[in-house]
Amino acid sequence: MNRIIISILLSFSLVGCTAFGPKEGSPEFITTVNVATHPSKIVVAKSALWIPNIFGYNNIMNETSISGVFVLTQNEVLFLIWNEDKSEFVRATNIQRIDINQAIVDSFGRCRRLVIASKDKVNSFELVDSNQNFCDTEAIDKVTRILNHQESH
Repeated sequence: MNRIIISILLSFSLVGCTAFGPKEGSPEFITTVNVATHPSKIVVAKSALWIPNIFGYNNIMNETSISGVFVLTQNEVLFLIWNEDKSEFVRATNIQRIDINQAIVDSFGRCRRLVIASKDKVNSFELVDSNQNFCDTEAIDKVTRILNHQESH
């Protein structure tokens, strides 16, 4: 049973982690992300998976993940998805930073998720290293520290 769960987790971590559209690290990536977040200043922009309405790894058997871009700005957390028809990123969700009650990291083996609990919802995010399609633990830890006011941006 444990092998099945680990296999499922690895498949979530390895398949479909990068956003469609411009690849992170390319000049087009930051340009198209800037268009979607204008006029906000970007603090962090990473390829990611968004797992809506799930607290970390609590319910992995019934979760749905969405590929896109996690964006932290001065005022909000955004998740952008690629709109193929318009060739642009569009906002799938946003959380005002003032509404965030808690930002924590949930772990399961080597996998890590950023969990953001706000006044009306909970969301989990896996930030990934776009070159390797693995969880970017440094980015997850950095965003968590920023959201908990332990690190300035």
